[in-house]
Amino acid sequence: MTINQHYLLGKDHPDPTKYQVQSLDQSAAISIASVVTVKQKSHNLANNEDASGIYRDEKKTIMMVADAHWGYNASHEAVLRFPNCLEKNSTQADSLKIAFEQVYLNAIMELSLDLQKSRPRSSERITPDGASASNTQFHSFVQVGQEYYWVGMGDCYSAVIRDDSIEVLTSKNSHITLGSLIPNIFMRPDRNAAGLELTAVMDYDNPLVRNGIDVRKLDLHQNDIFFMCSDGFKINDSTIKKRFNLPQLFKEKAVPDVLDYLLDTIIKERLSRDNVTFAAMRIK
Repeated sequence: MTINQHYLLGKDHPDPTKYQVQSLDQSAAISIASVVTVKQKSHNLANNEDASGIYRDEKKTIMMVADAHWGYNASHEAVLRFPNCLEKNSTQADSLKIAFEQVYLNAIMELSLDLQKSRPRSSERITPDGASASNTQFHSFVQVGQEYYWVGMGDCYSAVIRDDSIEVLTSKNSHITLGSLIPNIFMRPDRNAAGLELTAVMDYDNPLVRNGIDVRKLDLHQNDIFFMCSDGFKINDSTIKKRFNLPQLFKEKAVPDVLDYLLDTIIKERLSRDNVTFAAMRIK
C-alpha cells in the first residue's frame, strides 16, 4: 500500500521584513496546519536558528518547533529527522505493546544521538555535512488516530486553545537541550525478549531527564487548537496577551490566516527582537 505523506518545513526567513506561511490541505484527521518562520534578530548570524515542521502520513501527524540558540542551526535537521526516529521506534514497539509515551521518549533520545553523531568534531556549528544537538531545544506534538501526545524540551511554548481559554504547556527545565541528553544515554548492544536490537537506552531516572523532559497524553476535543511557538513569541507576556486575543482570532479566522496576521503584526509593530516561529493545528 502506498503511504500518502506530506511534509512542511519552515526556516528563518533571510529578510527580517518578510515571513512565510505554509498550510496542509484539509483531511479527515486535521483541519489546517501551518508553519510560519520570521527572522528578526539584531545580530546577523549566517546559520539558521529556528525551524518548524509538520509531517503527516496515513497513521499520524507530527508537528514540531525547534530553536537552536545563537547560530547553532541543527534546528531544521531536528525537524527533518524526528519523523523517521518516531516511525522507527513505533514500528519496533508494535509487537512489544510499549506505551506510546515511552516510544515518544525513545525517539527523542535517538534524535539526540543522531544529531550528535553527524556533527563534525572540529566545530560545534553545523556545516553542510554535520549538525549539533548541543543548543537545540525541541517541542513536538503527535496525533495518532484520536490520541494526542506532546513532548516539551526547553524554552519554546505550546498551548491548547479551547473556546475562550488557553492552557500553556512549558517544559519543566527551560534550559534543557537535545545535546544535554547525551551524557544520560548509554549504549547497550544486546537484544530484548522480542529479539529487537537495542542500540541505546536513556537513563530515565537521571534528574535531568526526569525533571527536564515533559511528555504528556492530551485530552483534546473537536475544534481545539494546538499551538506551538519559539520563545520569540512569549505567549504568557502581558504585552502579548493584551495585543493578541488568540482564542478570538482562531474563532474568526482559519489557522493560516491567524498565523499570517500574527507575523504581519509582529513585524509592523516590532513586537519581538528574536526569531518567531509558529505551528498550529485545528483538531477535527
